[in-house]
Amino acid sequence: MLDPQLLRNKTEEVAAVLQTRGYLLDVERFQSLEKDRKQLQIKQQELQHSRNQNSKEIGKLKASKEDAADLIKRTELLGGELKSIGDHLQQIQLELNDLTAGMPNIPHESVPSGESEDDNVEQRRGVSDGIFRLKYLTMFSLAKTWECGFRTGHEADWFTLCCDDSRSRPTPQSTDSVYAGPSHPGARV
Repeated sequence: MLDPQLLRNKTEEVAAVLQTRGYLLDVERFQSLEKDRKQLQIKQQELQHSRNQNSKEIGKLKASKEDAADLIKRTELLGGELKSIGDHLQQIQLELNDLTAGMPNIPHESVPSGESEDDNVEQRRGVSDGIFRLKYLTMFSLAKTWECGFRTGHEADWFTLCCDDSRSRPTPQSTDSVYAGPSHPGARV
């Protein structure tokens, strides 16, 4: 899902980038819904502020034993208007969600434009044969290789290497913890 602020502030630019992904954003519809949403939110906040002010005034009138019936009636009308605006705002939000639900992510600027992956040119490959080779070592072979001792942790799932020299291995100042739990043959190095 795209960042709503990016979509609101740079609608035209986002629409142009999305078009390279084959998605056509109805910019006019989106901007119209956003405009309505913003106006309704402002109106809702103003009405909430008025209702809160009226409630404070009602409290003061009741405390001084004065009649507050007229102000109570106006506050109740504000509540009805707030509910109506809230319902309309929720409807607009649902329409915005429907409009943006199927929207793809924006590709990184380094991604070439094209209809399919066939239009992309492979520049380099991370692993030559597609196989990642990880060397698994047991905690005992790690300790022996690095000439370190170890302390077992909780339920022997973790151990801490404690080495005294700094040749690309853990030191007492920066003790590393390595997972060597029962579900793994050893720690990955």
